[in-house]
Amino acid sequence: MQKPYRAVFCALAGVAVVGVIVRPGVAQDTPGVQQSFSLSETLRYNDNPDFSVEGSDSTFVSRTNLGYSLSARTSAQSFNFSTSGSLEFGDDTSDRTLVSPRVSLGYTRENRNTELTADVRIQVDELDEFTVIDDTTFGPTIVADDVVISDGQRIRSNAAFGFETGLAGPFGLNGSLSFSERDFRNIGASTAQSDRSEVALSLGTRFDISPRIQTSASVNLSESDTDDSDQTNRERESISLGADFVLRSDLTASFSLSRTNNTTTTTTSETSTNGFGLSFDLDYDRANGSIGLGFDTSVNSDGRRNSLVLTRALNLPNASFATSVGVTEFETGEIEPLINLSYEQPLPTGGLTIELSQSGGINSSDQSILNTGFSVDYSHSINTLSSISAGFDFARTNVIESSSDDTERSSFSVSYNRDLTKDWSMSSGFSRNMGTDGDEADRTANSIFLSIGRSFGR
Repeated sequence: MQKPYRAVFCALAGVAVVGVIVRPGVAQDTPGVQQSFSLSETLRYNDNPDFSVEGSDSTFVSRTNLGYSLSARTSAQSFNFSTSGSLEFGDDTSDRTLVSPRVSLGYTRENRNTELTADVRIQVDELDEFTVIDDTTFGPTIVADDVVISDGQRIRSNAAFGFETGLAGPFGLNGSLSFSERDFRNIGASTAQSDRSEVALSLGTRFDISPRIQTSASVNLSESDTDDSDQTNRERESISLGADFVLRSDLTASFSLSRTNNTTTTTTSETSTNGFGLSFDLDYDRANGSIGLGFDTSVNSDGRRNSLVLTRALNLPNASFATSVGVTEFETGEIEPLINLSYEQPLPTGGLTIELSQSGGINSSDQSILNTGFSVDYSHSINTLSSISAGFDFARTNVIESSSDDTERSSFSVSYNRDLTKDWSMSSGFSRNMGTDGDEADRTANSIFLSIGRSFGR
């Protein structure tokens, strides 16, 4: 961790502690204010902490984890603030590092006809752990470049602002402006990850012709810069017209026509892809769920992609089930299946969740990719104080043009959890991480941990 980030986080942690100290007075004087503070100590042994092919010396570390959140709400406004991070102590007593600091701020103001939103986030991830680009631990929501196999750190920052008018009327305007940045530090020389920044602007309008017909139009602009060997710059411009129809009380349809221009510029070349896009969706509500059919053809920086998907959602007596199956065709002519499945089963003493997804995408090199994700989570309550949980996560990014760039990662974990007192808890367990990066040999890492913590607030 670089010193500037350490100083910023320590300052924020100090604010958090002060907030906890004065918490009772704030909560009583200001209705709608909630605060919480969490503190835990984790001891962990890892036999390959760098997650390297050759293996690395095993380590025994302790982490002091701190977290603070504040939420203030009125009938017209809401404000949210949260911060967290860990102070890690390694085998060497002088090896003290602040790891995984996160800070987020959110604000919303709304009335009957207008809504304004603002959101700012900064997050640092330790890449020698089991991490992906988004905030989930795999599961079905995988996007391009999710599967990262490297050491070092990834710093992500994002700021987004939006507005919407005409919420209660037949005509409305909406817009958003966002900035995001992704920086890597101290990563391995062989990694394909590069620093990247992006600015995006969206403006739209909505007009309700009748209670059964709603039309819309939007303009979207974005530009990104990637600090790779070619200094790649990407610009995307699109304009779209759409309409939603209520055909019957149980049948709806939506239609969209768009025009998109994509330009990719490097130090040696400039390429452009452009064309019209079309999408159509049909949804039929039934007593036990819904059935849907969707078609989409669009032009991206990797060329045109066509997709056809059939969806089905079922409301089961003691479970929920949703699935979609289809096919997608890439610019290269290759056809791949699309799958999405979600099953959630509450059990008398726990629960079971299964999720599966396979979807098309684009990586940072403008290559067509196929992302596959699978996860299983199980929990069981032994009694009112203790429980066990187990989970398996798998993710794979398949580059259509080059199998040597494929990346795969999986993890299995099991833990025992127990409430020691009303607000003190303990957790212990085992995890095994596995990964493959292109043509390199497989990597594995095993760890065991013990954590004791407390969470309180009002």
